[in-house]
Formats: sequence, structure tokens, C-alpha cells
Amino acid sequence: MLFYLSLHDPVKKDDMKIYHKFLLYQNKLLKPYVRILLGLVEALTYLASLLLIVGVVYEHGFSLSVDEVANLQTLYKTVWIIFLIDVTLHISLEYRNTKKQYRRLAWILSGLLYLTLVPVIFHRPEEEGAILQIWEFLHGKFYHLLLLLVLSFLNLSNGLVRLLGRRTNPSLILAVSFMAIILIGNSNIHRNNICIGICRHSAYT
Repeated sequence: MLFYLSLHDPVKKDDMKIYHKFLLYQNKLLKPYVRILLGLVEALTYLASLLLIVGVVYEHGFSLSVDEVANLQTLYKTVWIIFLIDVTLHISLEYRNTKKQYRRLAWILSGLLYLTLVPVIFHRPEEEGAILQIWEFLHGKFYHLLLLLVLSFLNLSNGLVRLLGRRTNPSLILAVSFMAIILIGNSNIHRNNICIGICRHSAYT
């Protein structure tokens, strides 16, 4: 029996070496394509983040028609899908680099993002109680939109840090982004109030 094992062990070791060499060759061959794919997804995520912020400002700054509201809901859903694809591809294709780059907040936000799939996978509970309240909260627009906004701001701030260099403070960029959104929103509200005042004045005259 020992003689039988000693004869077959070198063969198994050679097979394992060939298998490992094949995996290494496959990884080296696919790695450039994986990086290109992730780069394209990241660029799409930056664009989606910008469009989401513009859409939220547009929704709360203007009076919208039914078609415009439907288009914004489609935009929000598309951005949600893009974020899910981005997080999933980074974790599945480059887990080691993602583990180094992701901080605790990023992992928490990724987990909260995956929780939005609960209402998609599971139907609405028929019985009243805590489970139904959790399901409705995860299915609600407030939870989805707030989470997407936070992810959008973080994506854009990280993108600006990469573009401008590591010396830039991400919290400063985030604060400036919030101030810019607030100013844009206030200007839109002020413009709407002016339009309403003009319409009322013209109606009385």
C-alpha cells in the first residue's frame, strides 16, 4: 500500500503544478480585461452619481409633470442597478484590491445597498408586524434615495481625490459638494417662487 502511494504521489503533485500554472496564466491573461471592465464600470458609476444628484435637485427644485416624474423614477432605478453591478464586480473580480481600498464605511454602505434587494427577492409579508415594517422601510423611496445620494457623493469625492491627487481632503470636497447642491436647490426654489408670483400677478391683472 505504501509503495502504491509513493508511486502515485509524484503524479498528483505534477498535476497540481500544472493546474496552478494554468490558473496563474489565466489570471495574467484575464487581468488586463478585468481592469478595463472595472474602469468602464467606474466611469459609468461616476456619471450615474452625477445624474442622480442632478435628478434629485431637479425633482425638488421644479414642479414636474407626470412624465417627468416617471423619467426620474427610471433614472433612480437605473442608478441603483449600476451601483449594484459596480460593487458586485469589484468584490467578485478584484476582492484583494477591493478589501484594501474599501474602508469600513464603504463595506457598511455596500451591505445597505444589498439590503435593497430584499423587497425584490421576497414578496410583501401579509402579516402585520416588525417584518412588514422592515420590508416597507427597505422598499421605501426615502431609504433608496438617501442611500444612493450618500453613495453618489462618496463616489464623486473619491473620483475628485484621484483626479486632483491624494493631498486633497475628501471631507472638504464632500462639504463643498453639499454646499453646491444646497445653493442650486435654493436658486431653483427662488426661481419657482418668482414664476409663481408673475403668474399670479398676470392672473389678477
